[in-house]
Amino acid sequence: MPSQHSQPDLGACIELAITNAFVSDAVDREVVRRGLSVTQAGLLRIIDAYGPVTPSELERRTALPPSTLRDRVTVLVRSRYVARSRSSTDGRSFVLEVTQTGRTYLGQVMPLVAQLEARIDADLGGRLEEFREMLTKIRVFVAASGSDELER
Repeated sequence: MPSQHSQPDLGACIELAITNAFVSDAVDREVVRRGLSVTQAGLLRIIDAYGPVTPSELERRTALPPSTLRDRVTVLVRSRYVARSRSSTDGRSFVLEVTQTGRTYLGQVMPLVAQLEARIDADLGGRLEEFREMLTKIRVFVAASGSDELER
């Protein structure tokens, strides 16, 4: 049994999941501290970066299950941060796009994210960009191979 001070080897994938939770919590706490409402800022930023975007494309980019994505997008639409409209190329589907209200919210939240990133970068000795490149490679690899190729 490891002592209270030693770090057990959880594996890189578990560490990534835990780190995601801590980073999300840190952003949420800072958002609340500034008097802003906590919403799906990360998802909103992704919609802003790739929008107008279909829900199917958003599923591919986020790896969120359809029901989870639908619930989160519904919150963003109800908050008037995202607009849903019929696709101009395919009248059967719809696209999501960040509204001016959503951009205003991102304008308040993203500087908080940038401040956190700057603190992390300083702690990493200026190597955050190198780490981001590795994260991108991991995400691309896992998205391409998926869990279907893992031995059962």
